[in-house]
Amino acid sequence: MDKWYRTPKDFNSYLYVSQVLQAEGVKLAMEAHRRAKPFCMGSLYWQIDDCWPVASWSSIDYYGRWKALHYAARKSFASILISPVLSDSELKIFIVNDSLKNIDANLDVSILDFNGANIYNQVIEVQLQSNSSSLGLSIPREVFSKEKSLSRMVCVCSLSQKNNILADAINYFTLPKLLDLEKPLIKYSIQSSVSGFSVTLKTNTLAKNVYVICADDRSFLSDNYFDLIPGKDKTINVTTSLTQKEFEESLKIMSLVDSY
Repeated sequence: MDKWYRTPKDFNSYLYVSQVLQAEGVKLAMEAHRRAKPFCMGSLYWQIDDCWPVASWSSIDYYGRWKALHYAARKSFASILISPVLSDSELKIFIVNDSLKNIDANLDVSILDFNGANIYNQVIEVQLQSNSSSLGLSIPREVFSKEKSLSRMVCVCSLSQKNNILADAINYFTLPKLLDLEKPLIKYSIQSSVSGFSVTLKTNTLAKNVYVICADDRSFLSDNYFDLIPGKDKTINVTTSLTQKEFEESLKIMSLVDSY
């Protein structure tokens, strides 16, 4: 944890950062394995769940709640994956297509500062062979590294087909503890839904590993521990039995900068 993250300020922050660290570590391994196709054809991780309440390496806790790792694993194991990798000389955008059909799509790669200002953008057409891993785009490092500090940049990628997003990814250029994060102002709105509520969030500056918490231990959030980009609203669905008043009163939101 000390290698990658700043020391958490208290025990609750330690629990949060430990989950974020677990998710990021396993994500890196999963993506490296999948990029290496056909030399490696995937991976399994230990373990998925717990049989009693305990601190462990599982991705789902005893109560059935998803930990940060499980949200990350869903994305890292998706049949179509975007995986950016930074080397000393370039940023490589790999695309993995595990489906058994060829896909023609548009790859959109943007490099932004933490306030959402555009530093670099390129949209290209890509042809993905079935059951393959390929290099979709390579960007020389000097194209973006001379503009601003790497500690204030984020790479945002998406793969789309006829306005349908097939995959997306967010990547950084340095360790999380070296990122120059500001405390974000995260605003949200709540709407009732059939299963509970939908929550739409937006931020004025990059918010990393946004963690949404409500009082219902049996609740399910469609996404969590996600990065929120300025100018890009994020809507998640919450399945819960709480009333709207109970939900609003118990709702808490934190991000990585709040842990130190």
